Amino acid sequence: DSWRRMASMPVGLNHPTAVPHRGRVYVHGGYRGRRNLSSATAGLLEFDPARNRWRRLPSARTPRAAHALAVIGGRLYAAGGANANGSLRSMEIFDFRSRRWRRGPSFPGPPRDHTTGIASGGRFYVLAGREGSNNYTAAERYDPRRRRWERLPNMGRERGGIASVRLADGRIVVFGGEDFNTGNTIREVELFNPRTRRWRRLPDMRTPRHGLGGAA
Repeated sequence: DSWRRMASMPVGLNHPTAVPHRGRVYVHGGYRGRRNLSSATAGLLEFDPARNRWRRLPSARTPRAAHALAVIGGRLYAAGGANANGSLRSMEIFDFRSRRWRRGPSFPGPPRDHTTGIASGGRFYVLAGREGSNNYTAAERYDPRRRRWERLPNMGRERGGIASVRLADGRIVVFGGEDFNTGNTIREVELFNPRTRRWRRLPDMRTPRHGLGGAA
């Protein structure tokens, strides 16, 4: 195997979110500021690896960065994050077939950014995150069929700037983050079982880190 050069994104971003869907990668939101968290965008980009080509899709109504993003069926769900007005609770949904955005219900927990989003069992999870320097343990999930949010048991560790993955059996692992109050990077790892609605601790990461990515 060897590396090959991929086409550059049409716009420079920091703190966007990205998800795969049907062999393509979708990048949404992010800050345009080169050295700071400013100028949030509502843009949506699609990358086709087979053609090594980016294209712009219709933008959402709300600029947001450092938010939760996931795909369920033929729709893209974006929730939380932050923009010039502060941290957000709102959610927007993009339909890949109609290529249109619509507003969904806001999640009930505190507005927050630097959160993580994941899809499991046909539901959209928004986990932890922060507002300003305050990290949260909040966990919520959205059921598209009922159009309703559900509060879940809180996580064991407050964290923001994190990553999550879904395992093959539907369980969810959340890891990493940073604690603004202590200045420490987080090594604790937690696992959520949707069937039992319980969190449990996994072995710590060997190297604490934040602003990270992961895959299962």
